[in-house]
Amino acid sequence: MVFSSMEFLFRFLPLFLLIYFVTKPKYRNVVLLLGSLVFYAYGEPIYVFLMMFSIIFNYSVARRIKRFYDIEVYSEIDCSFERNCWLAVAMVFDFGMLFIFKYINFFIEIINTAAGTKIFDSVAITLPLGISFYTFQITSYIFDFIVNRHPEHLTRIKYIHYLFTICYHPVTSPHLPHTIPPFSAYNLLK
Repeated sequence: MVFSSMEFLFRFLPLFLLIYFVTKPKYRNVVLLLGSLVFYAYGEPIYVFLMMFSIIFNYSVARRIKRFYDIEVYSEIDCSFERNCWLAVAMVFDFGMLFIFKYINFFIEIINTAAGTKIFDSVAITLPLGISFYTFQITSYIFDFIVNRHPEHLTRIKYIHYLFTICYHPVTSPHLPHTIPPFSAYNLLK
């Protein structure tokens, strides 16, 4: 389903808006999150779980990094090694996932060509919708915590909603850096 499809305009959007405005303001972020999940799952029902796992994993890593910043602030113990270790864990996970889904067949082909024979068979794997984009957005979130650009930590719902909202930017605008609001702009619904 795309934003300009009849199904989106006349089924999904009216139903979503109805549910959104009937919901108490305090729960509207949850409705936004669920609506985003349903919208993504419509195109990729299996890979929505992969995306959610990636988001939850990276949120946990960001919390660990924040914890080590807090330790440094309150006890003056240098925790840069621990922060960098968690950064490495997140990068291996994120780019490993990207490699498996997007580039594994490319490297298998290179190995087979270099060997002059078929050493490995191609892997029958479908590419999850937007995996490159949300992987790089999640990675930038982790790097922002490493350089402590976002000392205020988003709640789980706001963080996940932020990443889902970011996933729709390539569809809406090619000028990504100019259109992404800062984290602090996501407190519209407190």
